Amino acid sequence: MREYKISNDRKKSLMDSAIREFAERGFEKASYNKIIERSGLSKGTVYYYFENKESLLNMLLNEITDQFIAISDGLNLPDTKEEFWKIDSEYHRRAMNFFFESPYSDLFYLLFSNDQTINSKMSDFTEHMLSFRYRLIERGQSLGAVRSDMSVETISKIIQEIGKVLSASMIKKTGSFENESEMQNDVKKFVEVMRDLSIRILTPSN
Repeated sequence: MREYKISNDRKKSLMDSAIREFAERGFEKASYNKIIERSGLSKGTVYYYFENKESLLNMLLNEITDQFIAISDGLNLPDTKEEFWKIDSEYHRRAMNFFFESPYSDLFYLLFSNDQTINSKMSDFTEHMLSFRYRLIERGQSLGAVRSDMSVETISKIIQEIGKVLSASMIKKTGSFENESEMQNDVKKFVEVMRDLSIRILTPSN
């Protein structure tokens, strides 16, 4: 993508179109021309900023990563074991609210399913995206709340994979929620399950 920014309106049109196309056809089968057609922009305008659908996907993932990182704003690392689990649960609650409320929910479902190209691309962003999560686990280990017989990266990967499995089925339901209360009930259930599994897996053995 060119260094100077595409206008917000044009970027939104492209992102919306790309998400629909990737969600319906997967990355490999997605048509770049169809994305452009759906966006309502001219080919000349789109090609001026993006060489191909891969560069467009990179822009999407950058946007998602920046917005996801912001969910930890205001969260401080804990000073006690008890605080660790409260902050861990709050982090998961914010993450699920982000997934449900984001206009990128269809793309998240692809990230949590088996689109190999999108998943492979996303791995380049994961370390940056989950930087707070890594620091939280590291602090949990120093407090004795989290087992230390595995690395921060390994523990993060385990929890991430569990979260992906649970999230995929829930995000698939996004369009079926009748109201905000119903959505929040599902978020609450997710947080409760994640808390229970996290405690079982991460708590040091005696």
